[in-house]
Amino acid sequence: MTTRSGYIDARPRIIARAIAEVGVAEATGRNDGPRVEEYLALGTSAAPEPGLSWCAAFVLWCHRQEGVNLPGNPWAMRRVSTLYEEARRKGALLAADEVPAVGDLAIYLGRASSHAGPSGHVQLVVGVSTNMDDALTARLDVVGGNEGNAVRRSWVLESAPTAFARPERWLR
Repeated sequence: MTTRSGYIDARPRIIARAIAEVGVAEATGRNDGPRVEEYLALGTSAAPEPGLSWCAAFVLWCHRQEGVNLPGNPWAMRRVSTLYEEARRKGALLAADEVPAVGDLAIYLGRASSHAGPSGHVQLVVGVSTNMDDALTARLDVVGGNEGNAVRRSWVLESAPTAFARPERWLR
């Protein structure tokens, strides 16, 4: 199991890994293609579930590639709703008065995002704006998988996600 200090050491590599994947796209627009299938397999030799939405698998894959295995069933956590529940159960969700930071997960439940499917969407925070005190202008630099059938980097308002999770809180 990865320790909290191990995660903190790995965080810059996780961010770099996610940014390096920007532009990876599905083969046919049906949640498929060699790299997407790698994300869905989560770095194991197991065959991925065909056609599964892959935003959560992408975030978990970035962590696993840098030696960070978040506790919980990785197969179930490929679904955003399960990932959210596991974060809640482990105390990893940020309180309403906490400011998101680089490395946090931006979680959208249901269809709270234009990228979200029925079970939601998740992105990795790779940067934050300098004015996080103003809720109207606070922006996050995020990388997400399965956004327009590809890995994309964009800016979102801090108020847009349903919740944020801090991965190091999952770890002991």
